[in-house]
Amino acid sequence: MCGSMETIYRERNELGPYMTFQPDKKKPIFNWLYYKEAFSSNLVHSLVKEFDITGPVLDPFVGVGTVPLACKYDGIVSVGRDASPLAVLAATVKTRNYDDDFLKMVESEAQKVLEYDKKRQPKFEWDFELFNPIMAFPPRNFTTIRTIRENLEYVDDARVKDFLMVALLSILPQVSYVLKDGGVLKIVGNKRVGDAKAMFRKKIKRMLRDVREYGIVYDEPDIQVGSAMNLELADGCINGIITSPPYLNNVDYTKIYGLELSLIDPHINVKQLRQGMVRSFLRKGSQHIEMRGDDRVYELLTERLGQNMPLIAYAYFSDMCRVIEECTRVLRKGGVCAMVVGNAVLERANIECDDILARLAQDYGMETEVWVGSFRHADVPVKGKLPVRESCIIMRK
Repeated sequence: MCGSMETIYRERNELGPYMTFQPDKKKPIFNWLYYKEAFSSNLVHSLVKEFDITGPVLDPFVGVGTVPLACKYDGIVSVGRDASPLAVLAATVKTRNYDDDFLKMVESEAQKVLEYDKKRQPKFEWDFELFNPIMAFPPRNFTTIRTIRENLEYVDDARVKDFLMVALLSILPQVSYVLKDGGVLKIVGNKRVGDAKAMFRKKIKRMLRDVREYGIVYDEPDIQVGSAMNLELADGCINGIITSPPYLNNVDYTKIYGLELSLIDPHINVKQLRQGMVRSFLRKGSQHIEMRGDDRVYELLTERLGQNMPLIAYAYFSDMCRVIEECTRVLRKGGVCAMVVGNAVLERANIECDDILARLAQDYGMETEVWVGSFRHADVPVKGKLPVRESCIIMRK
């Protein structure tokens, strides 16, 4: 039986700008790895204050670590999970405690990985499923990146290696011809690019300065690779959840961040990686989607979208039903889950993701309301541009 309670909507325009990564683009440590899909640390601070949230706080879609890093600054213990090794690496590096001895080790090892014979070609094999990475870089930058990556294998201290790896990954957009355009990667041959060696050295210097000036020592969060649909945490162990799942936008994030993922692990099994992710995209040629969930999702979507609902919508909300079930299970009684979502327009259907997810949460006994932060405009055939909400769903157990 679908949730029958009416969803309460509240206008919270002051939170709208915080539902994007924009406020953190120039914020030290938070901006070490640009992640367009993230929200701002200001939203985390606002929610913690408004609901008096104490730890542990969970982010089951930890992304590049905005929630655990903001919680660390607020003196709150946190837990993070993400299906992407890239996200977990970035979040872990940004939220660790560092001392002067460690920073000196980073400086020393950075010099070593940059010392190489320019005449020697690196042996590191860099494979990417969409195109040969050599197409994405000027020859000198391609050689430099592969050499640095190869030399990182000789760094003995795992924490130092991780730190340098994030620095290397973070400069890829600036030293390549690749442009992330919505849900696709484009190679733009006339794009201006920087020198990889100089930019890597500059990035390390800035990260070290950020730690010295803005670093904070507090309990390191528990961040691990894992699926939000199977959290493997004890019942009622979490006091608050702040998160943002993938939007229903037909974007395959394993492709958008595929260069970075393949540089971390050239043997990564992308198909296996996708199995742990919420299905927010439909792969080309897919005619069948395995059902996850139950009749509750189908009933609610049929009521909203009719019998000919977009296939990806059923897959997405089936997976999100499992996410909500897991969040409800691990959240203590009286706890709050805040979930940032964006509504969608697919196959000319306006899909109110915030309302549908709120109603699914009601099925699990959660009291819900939707805080509307802003409106985006989606390009729709025939109709032109259609305003769609970007919201934060508040779920109370």
